[in-house]
Amino acid sequence: MVSKILVGILVTGSLVLAGCSSDKDATLDQVQADVQTVQVKVDNLDKDVTALKQDAAIAKGEAARANQRLDNQVTTYKK
Repeated sequence: MVSKILVGILVTGSLVLAGCSSDKDATLDQVQADVQTVQVKVDNLDKDVTALKQDAAIAKGEAARANQRLDNQVTTYKK
C-alpha cells in the first residue's frame, strides 16, 4: 500500500516537473523510465515482503512447537 502511494507521488512529481520543461518529449521519456524503474523496485519489495511473511509464519509455528515441548516437559516432571 505504501509503495503504491510512493509510486503515485513520484509519478505526480515527475509530471509536474515535466510540465515545467521546454523539451517535453525527452522529459516524458525520462519520467516513463523513472516510473518503470520504481515499479520494478516496488515489485521486488513486494516479493521480499511475501517471502518474509512466509518465513515468519514458519518461525511462529516452530516456536509454538518448541513451547509445547517445554510445556510437556514441565507437566511430566514432578518431585
